[in-house]
Amino acid sequence: MWIKLLALTGSIFLILFFQNCNQFKSINSDTQNSSEIHSMDPKMIIGAEIPSALATNAYSSSETVGLKGDCKTDDTAALQNFFNKGGILKKPIGGCYLITDTIFIPSNIQVQGEGLETLIKLEVPAGSAARPVLDFSGSGNRTTVNIHISNLSIDAGGSQMAMPAKYNGNIGYGAAIVVQSSNSSVKDIKIKNAWDTGVVFYQLGCIDGGPGQQCNSYPKNVTALRVVCENNGIGKGSHFLGSCVGALTSQNTLIADSTDYGSAVGFHLDFGGAAQASFKNLKAYNNRLVGYWIGSVNGYFENIEAYNTIGDHRLGNPIAGHGLVLDRFASARGDFGSIPQIGYIKNFKSTGARKSGILVAASGWKIENPTIVSSNQSGQGYSAITGLGDNMQITGLSMGVSNTEILNPIVKNLPEYLHQPEYGYHEMINEGSCLSIRITGGSISGLKGSFSPQVGSRPCSDQKVDLKVIENMIIQIFQEVLKRAPQAAGLDHYVKEFLKGKSMVEIRESISSSPEAVCINSKGQFSISSLSCSCPSQMVLSQNRCVERSLTYEEIVRKAFIDILKREPLQAGLEYYVGLLKSGASEQSIRNEIGSSAEGQCVKLNKVFVNGQCY
Repeated sequence: MWIKLLALTGSIFLILFFQNCNQFKSINSDTQNSSEIHSMDPKMIIGAEIPSALATNAYSSSETVGLKGDCKTDDTAALQNFFNKGGILKKPIGGCYLITDTIFIPSNIQVQGEGLETLIKLEVPAGSAARPVLDFSGSGNRTTVNIHISNLSIDAGGSQMAMPAKYNGNIGYGAAIVVQSSNSSVKDIKIKNAWDTGVVFYQLGCIDGGPGQQCNSYPKNVTALRVVCENNGIGKGSHFLGSCVGALTSQNTLIADSTDYGSAVGFHLDFGGAAQASFKNLKAYNNRLVGYWIGSVNGYFENIEAYNTIGDHRLGNPIAGHGLVLDRFASARGDFGSIPQIGYIKNFKSTGARKSGILVAASGWKIENPTIVSSNQSGQGYSAITGLGDNMQITGLSMGVSNTEILNPIVKNLPEYLHQPEYGYHEMINEGSCLSIRITGGSISGLKGSFSPQVGSRPCSDQKVDLKVIENMIIQIFQEVLKRAPQAAGLDHYVKEFLKGKSMVEIRESISSSPEAVCINSKGQFSISSLSCSCPSQMVLSQNRCVERSLTYEEIVRKAFIDILKREPLQAGLEYYVGLLKSGASEQSIRNEIGSSAEGQCVKLNKVFVNGQCY
């Protein structure tokens, strides 16, 4: 039961085990170059470049677009009009701006409220599909950039909502703010009552598998700064990961200086697209599931704290109640003995967790200076730190826990319960799994010593994973994107990339952005042998993409004459209209003039124009 529910943290892949990958062949020019993301430097995660505060007279003001702000009138249309332009959002005179549907924000918009009293409140009829208050995606085209929202509050009204309808019911669309844009930020914002997460950095459609929903880009360079949350993840069906701020498919993501009170999860990094994120200076209080959920590689966490993690048993999740969970989806990939370290947690503190302060089920992580105070408030025999050896198999992930180390842990105030003496560290190893966690320094002695009798009983050594299913998944992507099977070298290349830490979503993005895919998607034909793109006769090749051919001035005039007068122009007419175009006249104005001529009017009547006469 433990492991089955642990597997629910996102899309569930089929599960396998691989053989030694030294069999790979060299990579030819058909493959894409990519860096090894497990070498992420946390110093390089700086998020978005946030613009300075708006001047009071900058852009538009909410007073100019008809907003009522009386918490009674439906301000949806007026607020959408305001967010289309950006500017200073004034404090509502009647307590809130009431809206009844999502506000979609286009590119290059900056909106600044006048403080947390600037409240936007979403209300929909009970049982309506969950939806965000703000969607950073324009009209839903998911290609937006440069959106910055600050100094306001949101009441997302999620308690009466049902599962989301858009994006095949993806629960991410139940967040209060969905950031699908790059170079964007939210700061100095308060969010409460979200059906799912407060702020989610997520290119929706990347992992839901729906027709036409696979997206080929992620939000890049994004930031959440000084966000305060209350009671998010309250919708039925959303309890699993509803948090204050979550990073799913974003890259170069900074989440800092923020606090959560009573959401299902404090903060989470999930495995939807191998988000690259840095979480710094965060506090999470009274979370109903866990304080921090980590389900993706490439995370950096520093100075994070969890207090009184409740672990509400009504959620039906047996891992509810831990201060921090390192899910097995966060594991580095590779054979045992060669798994890289791809995640880092520094200075984590858990106080008063219902179960363990830390649950470790992922390979390839370094946890430095954790402090666990007064864990096991449930009195059910949980240790301060628990290592969990998982016997379920997931594509590309080694079974069990290997190359994870804990440095200088401190355990304090383990409660004493009759007949349930506590351990500072305990291992739970499912049959067929293994656990190799190194612990160095610190003090983790419990009432019954530092370790349980199970420690080291099944160390990780020679387990391997079958590559066949990984290959089949990549073959399927090739068939869907390029309408062909991969060449052997290309297949080997992308299997290697997966084992280095690339997600299947990132592999799809790489294939979809290849010269071949760009050529095919622009109506061209791509030659694998010559690695070249050829275009239809009416199109030309530009940056490996087929585009409509730009006409010369002479061609524009000739085409207009043929379209309108059904003949080639005489030399004098050709020179006259070319001259107009060169002087700045538009093509449409030329066409209008030709069409309004006596000859043009005659031809329009299906008559013949000869020597200035229409017959």
